Amino acid sequence: MDNFYRRARLEEIDQIMEAVEYSREVLRLQGNGQWQDGYPNRDDFVEDIKKRHLYVVPKIGEPDTVAGVMAMTYYEEPYHHLYEGEWLSDLPYAVMHRVALKKEFQGQGYGKLLFKAFIEQASKEGFRSLRIDTHEGNAVMRHLIAKAGMSLCGRVVLPPNKDRMVFELVLPENVVTPRILENERFFFREYQEEDLFSLRQIYQDSENMKYFGAPYDERMMRRLMDWTQENYRKYGFGFWAIIDKHSGEFIGDCGLSLQNIDGELLPEIGYHINPKYHNQHYATDAARLVREYGFATFGFKSLYGYTVEANLPSISVMKNNGMHFWKKFEKGGEIYVVFRVNREE
Repeated sequence: MDNFYRRARLEEIDQIMEAVEYSREVLRLQGNGQWQDGYPNRDDFVEDIKKRHLYVVPKIGEPDTVAGVMAMTYYEEPYHHLYEGEWLSDLPYAVMHRVALKKEFQGQGYGKLLFKAFIEQASKEGFRSLRIDTHEGNAVMRHLIAKAGMSLCGRVVLPPNKDRMVFELVLPENVVTPRILENERFFFREYQEEDLFSLRQIYQDSENMKYFGAPYDERMMRRLMDWTQENYRKYGFGFWAIIDKHSGEFIGDCGLSLQNIDGELLPEIGYHINPKYHNQHYATDAARLVREYGFATFGFKSLYGYTVEANLPSISVMKNNGMHFWKKFEKGGEIYVVFRVNREE
């Protein structure tokens, strides 16, 4: 079933809360204390939508009618303090939270579709470990968790003092979007079509693009995506998405591309970071990973970087990546500086 889920939209918050309030009432009638303290509330779901963490499964055949909803988050600090049992893995993980169905869609397989959406979205984002918690008395959720193939791993206390059972599913490597490179903070994966939303925050930000001529319009964004996908196919490299392991956030991109630098087609290390992650060493750390990967995997003798002379932050990244000034050249009335690093250095 294609496109059976999508990200939630702010204009459907009333439909979402209808599902939440029905689920809350079912838990109350069961004598279950889960969701009876005001959490989650409307503001929680609005925040999930703004962060692009909330997903809906629409009614089949009616894409604007919400049947069910679930949030997908990443890295929960309390999950690292089980007081009983242990996790199946220590992999970076995605978490399923705030699952709810409208009354009229109960017993029609939509609960299973929410779990299927969670598994599919996590695998697309490169996460093999999937986790969830629930109240021991939530029999319906425990049934869905078991049907999804998740294993009971133990118990944890969530703030302020909520005892929960925790479960995990570890996906096979061959069903998850491959990680090109990774370190302790982030990993690289190939661009996906829905990354265009996050890429716009970088390439259409006027301050962020002040050294690149101008922000990208939609035609240029489309060209960027198509060009990058073509580079993957032709060369095995291109710009890769940088994904934070703890938050799952799209930090920016970094990678290799062949660039016309003063009349020569040369392998360049490029990087573009979301402005809210500037000054956190993401560009430098990512560029270093790409440098080592470029030499080890593709056998380049030298790797290059270039930018306009005024782009001091980018020049700093090149220097921190072991590159040395090579030359200057003029293009379009701008002076460009070129840096390079050799494999033997």
